[in-house]
Amino acid sequence: MNNMINNGIVINGGQVNAHNISNSITYHKDANTREDENYIFDIGFSFANEERTLVKELIEDLKKDYTIFYDFNYSTDIWGENLEQYLTKTYFNKCRYCVVIFSEAYLIKKWTQIEWQSMKVRSQLSGKDNFILYVLMDEKLKSNLPEHTAYIDATQLNYDFLSKTIKSRISSI
Repeated sequence: MNNMINNGIVINGGQVNAHNISNSITYHKDANTREDENYIFDIGFSFANEERTLVKELIEDLKKDYTIFYDFNYSTDIWGENLEQYLTKTYFNKCRYCVVIFSEAYLIKKWTQIEWQSMKVRSQLSGKDNFILYVLMDEKLKSNLPEHTAYIDATQLNYDFLSKTIKSRISSI
């Protein structure tokens, strides 16, 4: 597939929703290859604010080895930008892997839905979804994950093990 630009249409579960993101996302043929120089970040964290404490702990450990998109670290860059376009570009084009901290709050927040939508569109266009790494914060939310998608159950892990698991997975892809 050649490079293609999304013209503002996002497909979501069979429904077509128009978003004002026509210039926000560009599909890169080799979206998941390490050779692709288009990625700025090794990891982008997508999470609801309620999970910020966990994410901050993970980032402290991971930032030694990986470039990470964490919103607070880029607040100067984000300030004054169209947030929908900025987040869409970031999670679609700039993050090699996306760690989704999947919680009840994640499912209802506007900005997390924009982030997740851009990941799902990237997955559909590239035919690959192994760049989305789900961390499930509540077992009852499992049915909201994409069907047949493996995830890490954070309720069964401590922080250190979760950090090591993320490192191991990203190093193996």
